[in-house]
Amino acid sequence: MKLSDYDERIYQRIEEKFDRILPYSAVISWLSALAIAFTDIPNHFVYMDVVVGIVLIGVYFFRRHLRREIKVAVVIALAMGIGIASFIDGGFSSGAISLILLSNGMAILLLEKRQSIIVAVISILSLLLLWWWSWKTGFINPAQMHAGIWIIQILLVILFAFIFRFAAYAIRNHLLENIDELETSVHYANQLAYFDQLTQLPNYVAFSQSIRDIQENRSISGWMFILSFKNLNIINSIYGTGSGDRVLKTGTKYLMDTNKDDELLARTGGNQFAMWIPGTDDDQLNHSLYRIELQLAQAFVDENLSNLIGYYVAYAKVEPEDDSFEDAYRKALLAMTYAKYSNTQNVIAYDVVFEDQLKRDTYLMEQLKKDLVSYTNFKVVYQTQVHVDSFEVVGVEALSRWATEAYGNIPPLEFIALINQIGLHREFGYFVLDRALGDYQKLSLKYHDHITISVNIEPTYLMDARFANDIEELIHIHSFEGNQLILEITEGVAMNGIERVNEILRTLRDKGLRISLDDFGTGYSALNYLVNLEVNEVKIDKVLIDSIGTNAKSKVMLRALKELAEEFDLRLIAEGVEDEHQYNTIKDIGYKIIQGYYFSKPEDML
Repeated sequence: MKLSDYDERIYQRIEEKFDRILPYSAVISWLSALAIAFTDIPNHFVYMDVVVGIVLIGVYFFRRHLRREIKVAVVIALAMGIGIASFIDGGFSSGAISLILLSNGMAILLLEKRQSIIVAVISILSLLLLWWWSWKTGFINPAQMHAGIWIIQILLVILFAFIFRFAAYAIRNHLLENIDELETSVHYANQLAYFDQLTQLPNYVAFSQSIRDIQENRSISGWMFILSFKNLNIINSIYGTGSGDRVLKTGTKYLMDTNKDDELLARTGGNQFAMWIPGTDDDQLNHSLYRIELQLAQAFVDENLSNLIGYYVAYAKVEPEDDSFEDAYRKALLAMTYAKYSNTQNVIAYDVVFEDQLKRDTYLMEQLKKDLVSYTNFKVVYQTQVHVDSFEVVGVEALSRWATEAYGNIPPLEFIALINQIGLHREFGYFVLDRALGDYQKLSLKYHDHITISVNIEPTYLMDARFANDIEELIHIHSFEGNQLILEITEGVAMNGIERVNEILRTLRDKGLRISLDDFGTGYSALNYLVNLEVNEVKIDKVLIDSIGTNAKSKVMLRALKELAEEFDLRLIAEGVEDEHQYNTIKDIGYKIIQGYYFSKPEDML
């Protein structure tokens, strides 16, 4: 709101008080007429007071139809008229001057500055005219005709008009300054309460209120979208929060560029945005999804962090009969939560099955917290790694298993993902390493003294500052030779920065440990990682092995990887070999070490 609007509001408030005074003033006028009737004052003053009261009542009843200037002008004219009449009758001993001053006071409070100046000028001119008339006709007592008395009275009116005007406008200006400061504070508070300070987008509170306002006016249909950027915490940790902020602001800019007038976009969390897109048909939905994906792809095409930046998009359909914003938002949020848990789809629509799935995941996470305290319900099994020609067991891989009363055996990929989500990667990783190293003597008795044991290390545990100390501690506890332990990492660890990862790997290799790049050929697969990560071994992912019988290019890829491994002096393992055809193909290409169901399943070997 502009200051002029507040100024007008002040006038309106004073006018309201002025209107309330009118009927009381009319009553006072009539009482005055009644009192004058019993005195020696001429009767025409009785009639004048009666008329003034009637006029004031008339102005009061028609106050809503009369402009403020008209109402004030009528009252000022009445006051000045009575004042002049009193002066003519009684001179300076009358209440004329008081009524003239009252008229000027009303003008200053209720009229614009120019209009109030006109009233002051008329007052002074009236006194000057009366002075001239009294001098000409002598209607005033000669004792009161002295020029000094007239000058004092006129100066009194001028002084009153000046001082009262100065005080009134000073108070008004002070109020307007305070209002301006308050308006600024309210605006700032409103920005904090309803807008995100980084992107300047509406926040969750403003977004939800906007949806509710729309729903109050009409039934709506459309889609509630939630978008969440991946790996923002990693970007903030490695490259600083400035880089993460730049990702958010860049994404916001590109999304806003194509945002339509009837669509809403808000930042509802750290890396999370909400969108409302009205519509009814699937073509519109598909167009919106395409538009979002295209904009985000263009937003980060020139970013140095483009290999890290990703996103999830979850959405839920809102029908006209759905009158609850919270329910629509909850469904979209549930779909987003499921997308992050499953980590299988970047774009996902709400499905009722998510409810049961997330209830299941919640139960599993709570159970994991309990079991990782006492390590109950966990066990470690071992799968052999065999030489392709002699069938000699050259190593084993330690694999974890977990079972629950409610859901039975839980797949490793599922419970390991949940472990990372609840931040218990160290407790879990320490347990597997401790159990594997503790079992090594029995394994070496079963096979031979030089057998190696491989243990999968999650990226979050590898990057934990305590990891190297844990390894050193466990090797000391179990009197273990470091070169017999192979730590398996995945390509995903490179998201933490290759140089930083290599520093950790060099520390481990200096202790005699060997490093294996697991699941090569999937995920964030890039030959760049094979070249730059300081590893001793590469394990070909089962997905590539499975495609041997269906895709001729697989053999070419496997052969190329073998040649690269030989060139880089890397030990090579084919993982997931399950049938004779795969075995013969791998053997013909020249792979020497094989792991898979064709030779043995993971089992308790003790």
